Amino acid sequence: MQINETTSRTLRVLHVEEKADDAEVIRRQLVAEFPEVQIARVTRRSEFEAALQLGGFDLIISDYESDATKGIEALEMAVSKRPKVPFLFLTSRRGEELAVECIRKGAADYLSKNQLERLAPSIRRALRDASEKDGGLRAPENCYQLLFDNNPTPIFVYDRTTLVFLAANEAAARTYGISRQEFLNKSLRDVALPEEIPAFVHRLSKLDDQPGNSGIWRHRRHDGKLIEMEITSHALVFDGRPAWLSLAIDVTERLSLEAQFRQSQKMESVGQLAGGIAHDFNNLLTVINGHTGLLLALPDLPPRVAEQIKDISEAAKRAADLTRQLLTFSRKNVLQPQIVELNEVVNNVSKMLKRILGEDIKLEVNFAPSLPAVKADLGMMEQVILNLAVNSRDAMPRGGRLKIQTSSIIIEKERAAQNPEASPGRHVCLLFADTGCGIPEQNLPRIFEPFFTTKELDRGTGLGLATVYGIIKQHQGWIEVKSKVDEGTSFEIYLPATNERGGGVTSSSGEQRVIGGTETLLVVEDEAPLLKLIHHILESYGYKVLGCSTGKAALEIWENDRRKIDLLLTDMILPDGMAGPELADILKTSKPNLKVVYTSGYNTEKLARDFTLGKDTQFIQKPFHARKLAETIYDCLSGNSPGK
Repeated sequence: MQINETTSRTLRVLHVEEKADDAEVIRRQLVAEFPEVQIARVTRRSEFEAALQLGGFDLIISDYESDATKGIEALEMAVSKRPKVPFLFLTSRRGEELAVECIRKGAADYLSKNQLERLAPSIRRALRDASEKDGGLRAPENCYQLLFDNNPTPIFVYDRTTLVFLAANEAAARTYGISRQEFLNKSLRDVALPEEIPAFVHRLSKLDDQPGNSGIWRHRRHDGKLIEMEITSHALVFDGRPAWLSLAIDVTERLSLEAQFRQSQKMESVGQLAGGIAHDFNNLLTVINGHTGLLLALPDLPPRVAEQIKDISEAAKRAADLTRQLLTFSRKNVLQPQIVELNEVVNNVSKMLKRILGEDIKLEVNFAPSLPAVKADLGMMEQVILNLAVNSRDAMPRGGRLKIQTSSIIIEKERAAQNPEASPGRHVCLLFADTGCGIPEQNLPRIFEPFFTTKELDRGTGLGLATVYGIIKQHQGWIEVKSKVDEGTSFEIYLPATNERGGGVTSSSGEQRVIGGTETLLVVEDEAPLLKLIHHILESYGYKVLGCSTGKAALEIWENDRRKIDLLLTDMILPDGMAGPELADILKTSKPNLKVVYTSGYNTEKLARDFTLGKDTQFIQKPFHARKLAETIYDCLSGNSPGK
């Protein structure tokens, strides 16, 4: 029967398919391509055997995993009983090895159900070949050659003893950057790394002439680039020579993404640990800072005693700085976001940057015009810039150049897919590029880990880059790092852009006037020493304080004294499972104008997402000094927004 672009006579198909839905989809595809098609569907083995016995069909289409056919067993039955009828697998089961085996056993083709557009061309080719060879089946070798040549997966054949290549398909030529003819002038030793060849050959010897995965191995392209190849091999005889046929899948990109994902998980775990430690330390440091502040405020304090208390206070301050950095890395601190113009932020700190860098480092700043704004915590953005500047300075002890550049960029989905931390859309990019000593390749995956540093013991804590990482992650951004030893390092920071516009950027620093009051405050804090300290501080500023350690106790106090309570000061997380914001919401149902100040050594990510600051709600981070606490309470009661 001749099959042209249109069928001149009825096409009779025996279709082996158990799934009714799949059978209907395939029927429609066949009818659309061959209007005169007649389809006999079988679902059981007995029906299949009976159909083979009766004959009267031009083509067999079968699912590989059907209980009626049992894959290759059914193919062998069909070839034995109906050798002139083309047999085609159309299945959901994938696998290059399986496809090769089916073609070698006599199948006309092996197609995926996701590739129905290939069904009609495959049928026409199979029927044409059957007609042109005196009604016989197409030679399995020719089918095999077709599958070999056109397969999108790199495939090559090489001698078992010498490892010389005997054949290679087009996909292999493209992957390795050489022609198929050039492949025949090389051996596996020319593409594999010399140190890995003995182990690879040993792995092949363990396959016992059965197809099998022989692992992932590093190969070198013609241009010198290393690629990671997952090799699946099968023993065969090629032109009379014992050989191996190998399918080589390039998994370089997949392994890179997996490594990035594992690193991301590792950083997340370290962040959880760091955040928990910092929270406990902050409670202790708040007590130390609070009491030293109260002691230093005492009149007629002996100078020697005052000096010792100042030393304690200074040590506690340094410890507080470390815990604050740990909190920033773990992303457990509360953001105070505003609309920020990064050009303006960089410009505002440029004078400070010049002092940090010194005279032997040239600062080059390039601002992109019409740069979109970002929604960010201003103080944290300044800290990112300063930390990166210090890192670059330390990398250029003999001087050099630091380039800071801003730009607007749209991240496409394809590029975002290359990095588990990236996201598509418009972003603002902040580039820091220095000409320093660079970072060794083996250290690159660890540079954002807290306390990891290659500097001398007196040159930092190893928290600078960890802090930068935490801040950018908390702002839904990410960092890309490129570095070469003795050439320099670049940090590209990506932050989501916003269409919102705000006022001018002002400095995040500055002191506020401290004024006490006579209002009544409800304080909820589960650490007894800290509750006692807060009580003492606030009473010294004239406030009346009602204190307790749980949300339940706070509700009992509220029932009795709600009319006179003007402000709630509560920890974000309370021991009886009631969160601070939850407690505040309950109290505000009966007193909507209640002022609220939250405090915490750290904050969970969910609370941070739901938490916003305003004139009626403020936040103070532990550890805090007595004056800072009083300022925050006063500003909230006065209706001043944070930072005003």
